[in-house]
Amino acid sequence: MMGGFFRMGLVPRWAAFVAVAVGSAGVHFAVFAAWLAWLARRRPVHPLVVAAGWTAAELARARLGLQNPWALAGYSEATVLPLLQLADLTGPYGLSFLVVAANAAIAGLVVPALAGRRPARARLAVAGAVAATLAYGAWRLATPADEGAPIRVALVQGGITRGFGERIDPLVAAGRYAELTRTAAPFAPALVVWPEYSVDVTLQEPSPTFEAVCVLTRDLHAELVLGAPFLRLGPHGDRHRNSVFLFREGSLSGRSDKLRLLPFAEATPAWWPVRRRGEQYEPGDAPAPLKTAHVRVGTLVCVESMHPELARAQVAAGAELLANLSNDYWFGDASAARQQLVSARMRAVETRRWMVRATPTGYSAAIDPFGRVVAQGGWGTTEIVTAVVHAARTSTPYVRFGDAFAGLAIACAVAATVMALTRRARPQ
Repeated sequence: MMGGFFRMGLVPRWAAFVAVAVGSAGVHFAVFAAWLAWLARRRPVHPLVVAAGWTAAELARARLGLQNPWALAGYSEATVLPLLQLADLTGPYGLSFLVVAANAAIAGLVVPALAGRRPARARLAVAGAVAATLAYGAWRLATPADEGAPIRVALVQGGITRGFGERIDPLVAAGRYAELTRTAAPFAPALVVWPEYSVDVTLQEPSPTFEAVCVLTRDLHAELVLGAPFLRLGPHGDRHRNSVFLFREGSLSGRSDKLRLLPFAEATPAWWPVRRRGEQYEPGDAPAPLKTAHVRVGTLVCVESMHPELARAQVAAGAELLANLSNDYWFGDASAARQQLVSARMRAVETRRWMVRATPTGYSAAIDPFGRVVAQGGWGTTEIVTAVVHAARTSTPYVRFGDAFAGLAIACAVAATVMALTRRARPQ
């Protein structure tokens, strides 16, 4: 990504990679490791306490500093559907807790300090937590989802890419996507979704690209959701937003803006000492689901799908369907795009909403409220992905209470720390 998309030299790309890795993950887990080592010198540590400390580190990584919730431990279980269902109670952090608790219990067989004061009981507690999670998941999978009327959706994977700072003729891009979209006419989609930055020109005023999009929606009698920039004029200069537009029957019907900007690529963090020159973006004001004729669509632009609180906010604002418009080609590898797809599956379960993803090069997909991928495109291909989705209005515990479980884990870690402070270190 550093070399291919940002066009950085060998030394700068490795320096940037190390800096990002240390700043967005290394520091948090170094603190976790130091805390655990200190705690284990004072008393045997229960596997659930180990998991609580890890969960606190993951929440800090996701919410503080660079805010990088990439590849949380819980995502490793996204293909194990009975375990994945826990996400509607705890979000990704409950699964991370479970994964680390199980591994800590195994580690305790070799390192007694991680086995707890009563090792047999500790292992039994972890086994009970895993069993309870599997039982809950089986029950959830057997419970029908809250589904409204069927909605035919076409996701257009156009195969158009551009490097950092490069521009593509917006009329050419719109023409390519329109041509592909017309091939989906036999499917009779009610909703068509193009990726993030499908066209590199604002659609807030008439232009040849604007007219091409309007003609397409009139001809197909389908609503179109697509990504494009939005320009906000102000007394202190123009500001750009990474936005999603809704077109219906030849007219612009709505807009939603990206709320969480990618550090450095879209905006320089306020705490960074060096200001970036050139075009700067600003975040949107608040979640604004798009009101289509059939469903209210909550939008997550690119890596916003990694942030569970953003999906929660869209649903709390009335979203009945989630749409992730992304441009995963900039990662430069299929493995990173697959991790994006995994995070989208988690968001679907947390909110019990259908999730649709549209990307230029993959992986475009439709995901049901149980995290199952019901339709998926390939990597590096040009194609149309079609699916029948449903609107949902249910409210899950995670949507209502957010990261309450992670808060409890933090409280547990703090309590263990306070108790350890009252005890003298054990002889080694």
